[in-house]
Amino acid sequence: MLASNAYHHRVDSLTAFVALLTITASHFLTSAAWLDPVGGLAISGMIVQAGWGNTKSAMLELADVAMDEEVKENVEKAARTALQAQSSEATEIRGVQGIKSGQNFLVEIEVAAPSHCTVSELNAMEDAIREKISAGVKGVRRVTVRFVAGQKEGAPFADEFIAGKENELEEHEHDHDHEHDHAHADGHSSSTHTNGSATKRK
Repeated sequence: MLASNAYHHRVDSLTAFVALLTITASHFLTSAAWLDPVGGLAISGMIVQAGWGNTKSAMLELADVAMDEEVKENVEKAARTALQAQSSEATEIRGVQGIKSGQNFLVEIEVAAPSHCTVSELNAMEDAIREKISAGVKGVRRVTVRFVAGQKEGAPFADEFIAGKENELEEHEHDHDHEHDHAHADGHSSSTHTNGSATKRK
């Protein structure tokens, strides 16, 4: 809300500047009757552009959209600089992801490090990455660093997802349907047997 209000005041100052230009131009060009509608059209366009920008930004925040590519590139650049200054070993930034929470960014970084690195060395790398990103990228609120083996293959962050949940759900539904059909068949057989006994008694 504060950012939208500040942008609103910025648009007010810009529209006043456009009005000043059109009024000044009409003083020198007395026959230019088109200046007034052109100035009004320019001001209307600026207001519409500001409203659309705020609306789009708010909708993307509600949808927990990922970070902009520019922010992601800045985060990756800052993390790579921190690793180069911190460690002489072969470390690599495998991936950067994150979401925007209000005016802040929640960032997660996957780093491939040598397998012989100690916990203290990894903690030092993590602190250096967090400090460099905090100083170089505006709006980053949280930085989570995830270390993996240097020989790890596959897409970054792919192993964070739990596999097999959909298959387990399908198997559970299949077993439930099978038990329901079996119970229904047993009930039908019992009913037939009872009706047969009643017929014999008659």
